[in-house]
Amino acid sequence: MDKYTALIEANFSRILFLKKERMLQLYFEKAEREWRILAEGIDDIFISEVRLSNVVDRIVFFDEKEKDELLIKARVFALMRGREPHDEDFTWKPLIEKVEHIKNGSLKYLEIKPVYGAQVCVLAERITFENVSTLPSLE
Repeated sequence: MDKYTALIEANFSRILFLKKERMLQLYFEKAEREWRILAEGIDDIFISEVRLSNVVDRIVFFDEKEKDELLIKARVFALMRGREPHDEDFTWKPLIEKVEHIKNGSLKYLEIKPVYGAQVCVLAERITFENVSTLPSLE
């Protein structure tokens, strides 16, 4: 069980994207707890269908530990080109370069697949996950 399992069936409570800083903050709520995913040094991003209710179905995360290179290529290609790849797409040089960055640890890939609402895909230098329920309140 990975750390992102806590987000299954959670709702997005806030999304903050800062283009100039190349940063994304995603906040989630579930059972009176709140988590944050922070992506810094964004290389590419896709966010679709944000609604008032955005429920997480599953999370896909790739870093240098992921061994399934074909799966990495398929997901990163879909992010880069906005469609699922064909066999000949797997030799596309920009895709191969991005996958190499993931394999050497200089980029991470995160995809949030919804039950309903927003899908988020991000390729970034750093992606962190934390329980912010335990952080001090701003009030």
